[in-house]
Amino acid sequence: MVSSVLEGISYLNNINNIISIYEPLTDSNQVIYDFSVKFINESFRKEFDCENLTHNCVDEIKMYLREYLFSYLKRIDNNIYTLVIRDTVYEVSFSKFAEKYIFCTFIKSKGILSNEKLFIEGRDFIDNALESILVVSRSGEILYGNKKAIETYGYSFDELVNLNIFTLRNEDSREFTQDQLNKALERGIKFKSYHYKKDGTRFPVEVRSIYSNKKSRDMAVSIIRDISDMEKLFKDSKIFSISLDILDDPFVVFDKEMNISRWSKGAEIKFGFKEADIIGNDMRRLIPKDKLNESQKLIDMITKGNVIKDYETVRIDKEENLVNVLMSASPIYDDNNLFFGVVAMYKDITDRKLIEKDLREKCEQLELLKQKAEEANKAKSIFLANISHEIRTPMNGITAAIQLLKLEDINEKQKKYIRILNDSANTVLRLINNLLDMSKIESGTFRINREPFNLKETINSIYNSLLVTGNSKGLEVSYYLDHNIDFEVIGDELRLKEILSNLISNAVKFTDDGYISFRVSMISEDSDSEKIQFTIKDSGIGIDDEFKDKIFNNFTQGNISSMKKYMGTGLGLSISKQFANLMNGEISFESSFGKGSTFIFTCEFKKTNDKKQVMERKNIESDKLNQHNDREDKVILYVEDNLISQEVMENIIKSNGYKYISAYNGNEAINILKNNKVDLILMDIQMPELNGFETTQAIRIEELDGKHIPIIAITAYAMREDKEKCIKAKMDDYISKPFEIENLLNIIEFNLRT
Repeated sequence: MVSSVLEGISYLNNINNIISIYEPLTDSNQVIYDFSVKFINESFRKEFDCENLTHNCVDEIKMYLREYLFSYLKRIDNNIYTLVIRDTVYEVSFSKFAEKYIFCTFIKSKGILSNEKLFIEGRDFIDNALESILVVSRSGEILYGNKKAIETYGYSFDELVNLNIFTLRNEDSREFTQDQLNKALERGIKFKSYHYKKDGTRFPVEVRSIYSNKKSRDMAVSIIRDISDMEKLFKDSKIFSISLDILDDPFVVFDKEMNISRWSKGAEIKFGFKEADIIGNDMRRLIPKDKLNESQKLIDMITKGNVIKDYETVRIDKEENLVNVLMSASPIYDDNNLFFGVVAMYKDITDRKLIEKDLREKCEQLELLKQKAEEANKAKSIFLANISHEIRTPMNGITAAIQLLKLEDINEKQKKYIRILNDSANTVLRLINNLLDMSKIESGTFRINREPFNLKETINSIYNSLLVTGNSKGLEVSYYLDHNIDFEVIGDELRLKEILSNLISNAVKFTDDGYISFRVSMISEDSDSEKIQFTIKDSGIGIDDEFKDKIFNNFTQGNISSMKKYMGTGLGLSISKQFANLMNGEISFESSFGKGSTFIFTCEFKKTNDKKQVMERKNIESDKLNQHNDREDKVILYVEDNLISQEVMENIIKSNGYKYISAYNGNEAINILKNNKVDLILMDIQMPELNGFETTQAIRIEELDGKHIPIIAITAYAMREDKEKCIKAKMDDYISKPFEIENLLNIIEFNLRT
């Protein structure tokens, strides 16, 4: 009888895996693990080199109890021996060590010892287990009970082994109990029931039972767990349990050992496990391997009383598919406020993650398209800058030649041809400027310049142009200037001229007879700034209603027929409106088809009390440029690789009383400076060998004695950033091709005097 009882105890390793039947434990195949090896049978130790036992398989055993694992050990004869771990029992705790262990059974072991010796070596572990353990005969007699069973039922050991299992169950259920015992002896069984203590107390239990002897199968070993707390929890939360099944989202309840104890209908649908199949499983059944550490950290947080809300993580379903979820979890406490378990809700966000993935891919595609667009825009800007340079250089020769011709004694017919040439050249230049401005505005690189200037002089200049062009068409031109305006302002004079020139030239172009009115008024001011309104009114053809909402679009005019008659690119109003916006202003209009139009442009200017810079330029410009008294001694060096430009510049410089020297490139200019006195340098930028920037740098390095020669950049590059590059390169001033001769001479005179 004793031998049989001990043989039954040897099957404790099968209790958590009762469906599979393996060989009995022996001293050669029995090892008890925790984080380090705690117990190894003597024969096992004699046969294998246990000092080098593979410990890292322990964590794997704990995670995958139902899978085959391998441990590689060296035998005493130095041959490597492979052991297959076939069976384990997890989380059987013993007060002796107060830690959790894993019992492992290895296949292909040798050297079977008697079950009596195995019992002697393992008895302390069994006797001190935290769960009740009973060994029961086929007839129901209790043959053995450990300390926990004695404590739970209230009987002494002698009393307990003189009882039968029916005493611990309701005698009325003898037939049912016997049926369960038979099933345990046949294949093993797990079930819930009620047991009675010695004092008559009835309490719920969970029983896991299996036969002890593979051949005779005349005894069953049962591990009995008191589940009173769990049953009370679910009895008290009956409404809560029903509510779980009503909700679509999965709800799962875990006990304090993190085994699944409640499984909602939503969980069954989402994860694929039936409640009967999943209850009692470790929570890790739902967790991917790479999320185990994360899960343990969350458990630690919850057991400390923290609530987890909408934590994004991943779970696995029955088919091992990944399910993206938002998890919310909260601790459960019993009546004594002791931690009892965890309730968790999972919200499937797989669809959302797919949408996010799709969105990320689309964002990546958009980013790629953006990069391509930026590259295309950059290429366009480079192209426009290059084409501008290539056009401006010959245009400079044309316009300069035209200006020189005007100074000659010519007849009226020749003057007419010169006007035609001049108008055509200016049209080409306006088109180039408009294209460059539009490109910079579209790319967001356009910047408004803010410099002091005299507003009255600028407006008078524009009015004088209007007077000439308007009178040439027989139009009546009226002009009003509000004298309350503070005319010394800070702003972008060039853009102001462009806007007003566009608006006025349109008025002249589209008015064949009648009048044009130009009014300038101050509409508001404070101590620092003033708001000016410019009004241009005409009696021209007006704008058709269907085109009014398109008039500020690129390449748009009032109607197709007007484009054929009046010509034009349709860029002027579009660019003017964008300039106005950049200057904290706006352009609006009123128009009736066939009756004329009124365009109103408002703009804000900063006032300036420092008139020194404005007056300095003004005084220089007012000087008579034809006085050569102090110019004959001034030598100007022009560095330019275009021979036509050199010829034109030579005529300009010499005709205004200066001495002239030319250089074809930077190296030639440096050599000239070594042997000649030079008072001012006109520097082209794009040249062979040394460009304008490099040449300027070389010249500045040689100026060690404190002498400084003014260098003025004369370049076909017309972008504002090009001017900034020139100033940064230690040039003194800048003028773009094509230039007005008078403007060039003013800049030369200014830099020679400063």
